[in-house]
Amino acid sequence: MNAYIDNTLKFKNIIFSNHILLLIRKDCEISITKDNVKYQIDNDSIVFIKKNSALDIILGKNKMPEFIFLSHEVMMEVLKITINNKKEEVTQDNNKDSFIKQANHEDILFFNRLKNKFNDEVITNNKTSLSQILKIAYLLLNFDIPNLILKSKPELTSVKVKDIIISDLQHSWSLKEISSKLFISESSLRKKLEAEKTNFMTLLTTVRMAHAMNLLATTNLTIGQISSLSGYKNTSYFIKKFKKYYKSSPKKLKCLNYRDKII
Repeated sequence: MNAYIDNTLKFKNIIFSNHILLLIRKDCEISITKDNVKYQIDNDSIVFIKKNSALDIILGKNKMPEFIFLSHEVMMEVLKITINNKKEEVTQDNNKDSFIKQANHEDILFFNRLKNKFNDEVITNNKTSLSQILKIAYLLLNFDIPNLILKSKPELTSVKVKDIIISDLQHSWSLKEISSKLFISESSLRKKLEAEKTNFMTLLTTVRMAHAMNLLATTNLTIGQISSLSGYKNTSYFIKKFKKYYKSSPKKLKCLNYRDKII
């Protein structure tokens, strides 16, 4: 995965640890590559990104998109509403793979209200009211949520490992602890991950770096705070790992993000 600065921020194979809604407003330039297809996103669009999706993202030099982070539990509550809406289900049948929609006035209003309420926190069941769930459901109209959320490929061992790591990013996870939680031996876990062409340390780094990038792009936290929240106790070591992973220092990316927020 790479990120660098010329006139753009470029991320390859970035993986999100939560479901995400993006609001693309005026002067925000963004393109997303999904399943080898590149999408240039228009202004005043809403984009839904499913948890654990691997995407390439290019951001322009002007304004950054706005983010809302949704827990899987909240998405399941939205799913209950969506499944009961038979008319919506029929309407979406011809557009099952769509993850982009044009935002209307109500979409922008509801998005901003949720963003102002939760800021950069993940929206979870214990923090939401029914009216907020309904606002999220409205924002997700025209997306085939049952198809996106339920009709997924069988869960890979690597995904299970990442979910455990995500549950407590600040914990110093070991292969032994992960294998214990999955009720398999360390050697069996290694073999399963090798079959998926990965390993424990690669997954640990991927999850932590993705979380660090999310925090860097969407919050005003210091580099030290981001380091700690991403599971790195030593900030200097975090900066070294980040620069190797993204081909750019967190300080440079943070400066660009700050500039975008004040334009």
